[in-house]
Amino acid sequence: MKKITLLKTTLLVMSFYAYNNVSAQTLEFRLQLDGNITDTSGNNRAFSDYTIVGGEVANYVTDGTRGTVRDFDGLNSYAAIISDDWFGIAGNAARSTALWMKTTGSTKLCLVGWGDKSGAGTRWELFCEANTNTARQEVESGFTRVDPNVTINDGSWHHIVVTFDPTDDHNGIAGTTGNTRFYIDGVLQTNSAHATTVDTVLDKLQLGVTGNDAGKFIGQLSDVRVYSGVLDATQITTIMSGGTLSIKESGFSKSELSLSSTVISDFLNIKSSLNDELNVQVFNLLGEPVRVLKSNEAEVKVDMQSLSSGLYIIKVSSNSITGSYKVIKK
Repeated sequence: MKKITLLKTTLLVMSFYAYNNVSAQTLEFRLQLDGNITDTSGNNRAFSDYTIVGGEVANYVTDGTRGTVRDFDGLNSYAAIISDDWFGIAGNAARSTALWMKTTGSTKLCLVGWGDKSGAGTRWELFCEANTNTARQEVESGFTRVDPNVTINDGSWHHIVVTFDPTDDHNGIAGTTGNTRFYIDGVLQTNSAHATTVDTVLDKLQLGVTGNDAGKFIGQLSDVRVYSGVLDATQITTIMSGGTLSIKESGFSKSELSLSSTVISDFLNIKSSLNDELNVQVFNLLGEPVRVLKSNEAEVKVDMQSLSSGLYIIKVSSNSITGSYKVIKK
């Protein structure tokens, strides 16, 4: 039996990009919406139907193109979806949102978002924009959108992907909405430039409605995914077809990896049944790496004693498997 090894953790001074590049992407959740709101990513995130007005119910319809899909009619079958235990990607950390949508709606329609409306850049939210009939990414008090030559409210299915890389200043200032890229039906679009700082606050994710219960989506949604990290064009083509990526999107199974607790005061113990090297990184909510360690042992002990109280992201990788976990330091 392998002994437990206490590894000396090391404070890292490195680019935030080392965590958020394409090779480090991790599927946070996947809702196929094919008759239920079960997370099929392997992370087992919990979601609930969210009714705004009494009498609303969740509804699914059979579509000739995509099979069973979630339907939002704006009337009786309008129940939005809210996450119970996933609170989004915080700060200006890299992210990718992907989904299939179909609508003929002509008002501002919310697709997916998380965060709150407490200040500039604190909520991350994807809309179908009313004035231009195309995609718009808002961050509260700022936005960026696809130029209005791509219409997505034409009653056809469209695959929408929005990526954000805080180091990519292709269309503005690094760390702002100018770093957003839009892919519609697999094609990278030219988007308008804005420079609102992205500083997302952790809060429950919502599908089909904004944080203040406005912007009700009218139409159908299918295969909604959120990734930590930035997807490239090849990966986007893969998930458009319903595929999965080369990195094991489901992360570790419970038999492969376990954490001693998600609320800790001193040490976090990570146990693995695999015989491969474990790479462990700890990130604060600014996306800054504060601990890094490697081990071939069966159990890794991460010293968290000197870290400030708050929420931390634990990223564990082994061979081709990557998993992300949230822990609270008391």
